[in-house]
Amino acid sequence: MKSDKEPTTENEIANWLSKSGLPLEIKAHRAFRDAGLHALHSQRYVDPESGVVRETDVVAWALDETSEHILSGITALFVIECKASPTSWVVINTDDVGVYRRKKLDLGICGDGVGTIEGGLDFKIDSISAVDHVTPYGSILKQTHQPKNDRETAYAALMSVMKAAYSFAHRREHVGNFVFSMPVLVVEAPLYIAKARHDGSFDVESCDVANLRCEVYAPDRIESLVRIATLAGVNKLARHCYQQAQAIHEGVRTLVAAKAASVSPRDVPARSNIP
Repeated sequence: MKSDKEPTTENEIANWLSKSGLPLEIKAHRAFRDAGLHALHSQRYVDPESGVVRETDVVAWALDETSEHILSGITALFVIECKASPTSWVVINTDDVGVYRRKKLDLGICGDGVGTIEGGLDFKIDSISAVDHVTPYGSILKQTHQPKNDRETAYAALMSVMKAAYSFAHRREHVGNFVFSMPVLVVEAPLYIAKARHDGSFDVESCDVANLRCEVYAPDRIESLVRIATLAGVNKLARHCYQQAQAIHEGVRTLVAAKAASVSPRDVPARSNIP
């Protein structure tokens, strides 16, 4: 006998779907697709820690159009996890977060091929950066009203999207290519930035988009910038990701050409920051 709560009619199934996380995933998929990126819903990856095949909500990407083959050249990937929880999210800014501005964290998790031009990236970082010095940023992510006996859902969300981004960056078909895999969280609940004062109190403001410096172990250390957006900010974030993808393509092409011509990366002209 069927449970009374099990949806059995068309209207009940439609209502059940509307209350799931699927509508948020569809909206995120459309936002990145409409921004000019290729996007696919419900993509599978191999968990680098457990070896288990898992599913991520959305993967968006931009291929370097000058590449001769889909698996040769430069790929900027955005691995997107959607969280429909009603509990608010808080990005906490402490005094140590400025360090990520001095590192290549905003290029995401890089594939092995990026190592061949890594020195050049040090000189191109400003031209292909996601850091606009306007978007709020922090190094800690929390959810409010977290049950004490429940697993830390904010950390679980970060662990999941970071492992997915790492897996896509190191897929077998990407070996030797220039792959930049960038983790993204899209949340349905409100998003806040909390800036720590010296006395231990906080200044809290709402925001639609934020950047988070993240480090996890799965089992090896994985470090990256994680972009976070609400529904109100996902279109803005998607457009920014598209702009960064184009800048990555241009920057890497220039560095590869400079390397081939034995030109110092310092002599390569830099493109202006993404607005």
